[in-house]
Amino acid sequence: MSSPETSPPDGPDGTEHAVEPAEPAPSSEPNAPDVRPATMNGLLGGLVAVFASFLTFSVLLGGIVAGYLEGADQEDGIIAGLYAGFVYAALIVLPLVLGLGPVVGVGELIGGLEFVDGGLILFMVFYSTFAGGFGGWVGAYLNGEFGDVFGRL
Repeated sequence: MSSPETSPPDGPDGTEHAVEPAEPAPSSEPNAPDVRPATMNGLLGGLVAVFASFLTFSVLLGGIVAGYLEGADQEDGIIAGLYAGFVYAALIVLPLVLGLGPVVGVGELIGGLEFVDGGLILFMVFYSTFAGGFGGWVGAYLNGEFGDVFGRL
């Protein structure tokens, strides 16, 4: 009797020939996590921050969303949150400042106010970026605590 790894003696010399086992079909698990890059999660978090901009700490909320979507690794959550804060700064802070610049007369301010105005712009960009990063850390922590209870988008 032949083993399952061999075929019946059908060779020209009557010996058994080894049969290679068939490769298993690639599994398509329905519960496999969807892997998105940190930039996509940051973009989603940044859009949440933009749409929730009427809230005081909306950029923190956007970072939490980005970090939660990124997963339980807190370093990756921070990176996704930084992206979310940068998206918020690019969509809210910079157009606001650039839109109001000609009205206020940014180049014609008296004394050293040009420096203060530029410092305020930088502060707003850094605040939004780093608040998003902190929110990403919190979101990754929440993902580690609760898992993907709420699922992925």
